[in-house]
Amino acid sequence: MEAEPAKIGDLPYVLESLDKETEKEIARAGYTLEAASAFMHERLRLGMADVLWHKGRALAVIAWRIDFEGLWTSFVATEQFFDPSVPSVRFGRKHMDVLQGRYLGAPAIALRYSNRPQVRRWYELIGFHLLSQSGPGRIFIRTGISVPIET
Repeated sequence: MEAEPAKIGDLPYVLESLDKETEKEIARAGYTLEAASAFMHERLRLGMADVLWHKGRALAVIAWRIDFEGLWTSFVATEQFFDPSVPSVRFGRKHMDVLQGRYLGAPAIALRYSNRPQVRRWYELIGFHLLSQSGPGRIFIRTGISVPIET
C-alpha cells in the first residue's frame, strides 16, 4: 500500500464504491453521505487528506483536522479495503506515524461508529487504545510519538 495527498478525483471514486458498513457508520454518527462528502472535500482542499492505494486502486481516503486535543481523523473506504489480502492494518500503523510526525507527534484521535467486531482489534494493532464509549460512538486515541527536531 501507499499513500499520497488526495486529489479531487480520488474521493468520488472511493465514495461511489463505499463499503456498506462505512455508509451505515456515517448514518449512526448523525450525518448524511452528502455531509460526510462535503467534509472530506473541505479537508482535501485544505491539504489534510490522503488517498490510500493498493495495486493501482484508490481504496480509502483518510482526512484529518488538528486542534488543541490532537489530530482528529476521518476515514472512508471501499469494500475492497477490508479484504484480508490488503495489508491495511500494517500500513495504517506506518501511515499514522507519518501523519503524527507532520504535527510534531500530536496524539491521534478517531471517533468511530462502526459495528464491525474487528474494529477495536484493528485500532489496537495500529497503536490506538479505546479511550471512551458513548452510545454507538467509540473514541480511540493513539498517544503522541516522539519526533526528532532538527536544529
